[in-house]
Amino acid sequence: MNRSPCGGSALFSAHFGVDDAIEVVSDDKLPKHVVLDTLSDLVAKSMVAADVGGHAVTYRLLETIQVYAHEKLSEAGELDALSRRHAQRFLDLCRAPAGIDDDQGRWRQAMADVRAALDWALVRGGNIVLGVDLASAATPISLRLSLLREHRKYLELALAHIFADPNSGTETALRPEMALRSAAALALYFTEGPQPAVDGHLQKARRIAQDIGDKGHELRVLWMLYGIAGNTGNYRQELAYSQIFATAADDSADPMAKLCSHRLMSRALSDLGQQDLAQQQVELALRPAREEVPARPLECL
Repeated sequence: MNRSPCGGSALFSAHFGVDDAIEVVSDDKLPKHVVLDTLSDLVAKSMVAADVGGHAVTYRLLETIQVYAHEKLSEAGELDALSRRHAQRFLDLCRAPAGIDDDQGRWRQAMADVRAALDWALVRGGNIVLGVDLASAATPISLRLSLLREHRKYLELALAHIFADPNSGTETALRPEMALRSAAALALYFTEGPQPAVDGHLQKARRIAQDIGDKGHELRVLWMLYGIAGNTGNYRQELAYSQIFATAADDSADPMAKLCSHRLMSRALSDLGQQDLAQQQVELALRPAREEVPARPLECL
């Protein structure tokens, strides 16, 4: 059982799809087609329950079998390897999320597995690097699903691990710290409101982005600072951040950055009652022909 899809399925906290099983269980010794065939056989034997009521068929290991399979994986010394692949699977999903608004039920089930993976990686120390990346990547999804409050503990734990790392000053460690600080600021702002700790995380993330030359992340942090200033009625600070954003956008290779800067500036000027200047910025944002603008949404708005 330990190297079958049934054994590997013990890692899933809730329902899982065929692609999930393949990514976690299959390898050179257990090809994808064997996973598919064995999974169908397990359903026929009532060892795995199939749910055909959603957009796609999902599966769930019966609880007693899951406990047994988990024990067998541990005895065979394969639990950590499969746990790592389980965490990597959900890291990949969080990095390229799709259909959150259309199928929130499926994503809520997925977040149960994200939390299980974070418990393994960060709480039990299974793989700190993987846990740090997953904690950061899962933050925007937690926001969309109103799960930020419970997710914050993983962000705080991930940051604690980074601070304890003797190599925390290297670029390899600075990049995940930058992402984590941005994620922690987002979680803190939406759960506790604006406070000094939010600004502290963002300012530190911005400095790291500048130090390692990550212009894209610097712009995202500036947009967050700008948005918080505007949302809290600090319109002069909002304008200041829009001007800093515009300066940073001039050095960016992203053609959308300059357009975004005009939109940010227009709102800031409008909030200060400078409508003529705000209109000029709107016109600058609208000037480029449609075919010159990349077919992707603005990341800043």
